[in-house]
Amino acid sequence: MFIGDEDRVAQALLNLVVNARTHTPVTTPVRVGAQSADGHIVFDVTDQGPGIDPALLPTVFEPFTTTRAEGAARASGLGLTVVKAVTEAQGGRVDLVSGSGGTTVWLSFVLDPQS
Repeated sequence: MFIGDEDRVAQALLNLVVNARTHTPVTTPVRVGAQSADGHIVFDVTDQGPGIDPALLPTVFEPFTTTRAEGAARASGLGLTVVKAVTEAQGGRVDLVSGSGGTTVWLSFVLDPQS
């Protein structure tokens, strides 16, 4: 077990999967994983899509930042903002790496030493 609200963390992970499905071609694989190391549990969501525009990376967790092209289906630009807020509210940390081969987002939480 980790320290934090499991339902909120599940919400953040689901948001990442939906975000990956929304912003990649239909046939793009999306992988969800988890591992524990150094007193933390780290969840990751990885896609093999086109990646996030490098110019957007500094603001990708800010409200209303979206990678949607003009004229594409609606996107609020709140998905990653919510993920970050939920994760940090649970004492966690968010990291993101993106390039032409895809994007990975990690959510890291402290493991409960009493579990």
